Amino acid sequence: MKTQYDTANELLKTLDEKIDIRRNVIYFKAKNESIQLITIEPFYDYECKLKRLELYGYFFRVREIGRITPQTMSVDVFYGDYIYNNIISHYVKHFYIAALDCIPNKGYGSIMMEQFLKYIKPFGAEYVNGIITNYDAKDIEHKNRLFHFYRKFNFEIGSLNEQGDYPIKLNLHT
Repeated sequence: MKTQYDTANELLKTLDEKIDIRRNVIYFKAKNESIQLITIEPFYDYECKLKRLELYGYFFRVREIGRITPQTMSVDVFYGDYIYNNIISHYVKHFYIAALDCIPNKGYGSIMMEQFLKYIKPFGAEYVNGIITNYDAKDIEHKNRLFHFYRKFNFEIGSLNEQGDYPIKLNLHT
């Protein structure tokens, strides 16, 4: 009898040309004919410090496998320094959500955000921040959806700034 893992392995073989080998699967769920798969690709600088995370979400029915387009989330990593016994050490201070591009009102962004927040816990960062851009805020319905989305994950939404953007911030230690 075929198990969920057999299905996952077959799926990964089929998706192999779409998924870069540097990506790691951080979430997989198969239910009936629906598949949810999230991969993450880390990018490092010349000092081998993590600089950016790219999340790719694949949400589809098995019969649509040839026509899937990933939902994406780009996150930049920023470091702080601390000094202990005259040695400067670096730690992940915060994550900056640079882009979250998902089909609206399907729950894909929520799944990706949940998995992202689980993934970053071990880093010990202080917060996650970003902005709701003035471009995104032009359409009142879209702006309201974004406000609802970020508030659902306990992000604070700041006041409109000079650039017409709304800063967002999630304190990871509360």
